[in-house]
Amino acid sequence: MSKELRHLDMPSLHNSGIACADRIRNDEHLCILHLAEIERRRGYLQYGCDSLFGYARKFYKFSEGSTSERIAAARLHAALPEIE
Repeated sequence: MSKELRHLDMPSLHNSGIACADRIRNDEHLCILHLAEIERRRGYLQYGCDSLFGYARKFYKFSEGSTSERIAAARLHAALPEIE
């Protein structure tokens, strides 16, 4: 992939990078919504986890810090859905 990027002109590289960042933000948002719904249903119990934190660490393979941040965002969304 890095070899492919080396052949792009600067405007194309710039636009491709922006598109990549947009996809990451959209995916991040969707992931947070999933976590909020899994917590609402206590769905993590069905997969042998005693907490949403354990579930996200085990199945989503997030770092501890990233897991904490995403769960905080999911809980904020659940408490204040209008901020979406």
